[in-house]
Amino acid sequence: MKKKTVIFLTVAVVLFFSIIGYLISSANGISMDIEQPLPKETSAPRSSDAIPDETAKMQVIQVYVTGCVKNPGIYEIEKGQIINDVIDFAGGFTEDANKNINLVYKLYENVTLRVKSKSESHEQSIPSGLEIIHENGVISQSSTPETSQTGGLININTANASQLTALPGIGPSTAAAIVAYREGNGNFQKIEDIMNVSGIKENKFNQIKNYITVN
Repeated sequence: MKKKTVIFLTVAVVLFFSIIGYLISSANGISMDIEQPLPKETSAPRSSDAIPDETAKMQVIQVYVTGCVKNPGIYEIEKGQIINDVIDFAGGFTEDANKNINLVYKLYENVTLRVKSKSESHEQSIPSGLEIIHENGVISQSSTPETSQTGGLININTANASQLTALPGIGPSTAAAIVAYREGNGNFQKIEDIMNVSGIKENKFNQIKNYITVN
């Protein structure tokens, strides 16, 4: 009987300490979970941190300015800037420069601008002060509309492609399209008819309407 009592007490003591140990380990586990810091949330990048879209970058061209300017050289400009900006970058005209130039002419491609001297440009029937040399080798003249043709206006029914490039925003390809349209369809009846030419819409017409005539 004593032996059974001893065994029973031994088992009871073992169970008691086992329960105590289990409770202690559980309590430690709970405290560890509580103390463990929550993972930081990673915020999505803000729009200002995002990599800029390539298409949003400024489009630039290179213009080689030579002739009668103070600082000839290659200058980088934004597409659509006017000739006057490039002349300013090149230090302005020299005293011998012929300033009979359409300074508001917009540039959209890599070109060479050669500012002529007064003596050189006056040898021509239309004394343009500037040669614009395009990448394909085409040379166009840029003069002020006031000194170009009839009454200071360019006659779109008689002007050749080179003379048409003196108009703001009219490059060699558009000038050629005007001549081709005129040859295929006859003379323009009114200046608004030029908008029938491919590449000339209302915005471009508004740029040139004060410089053209059909008479």
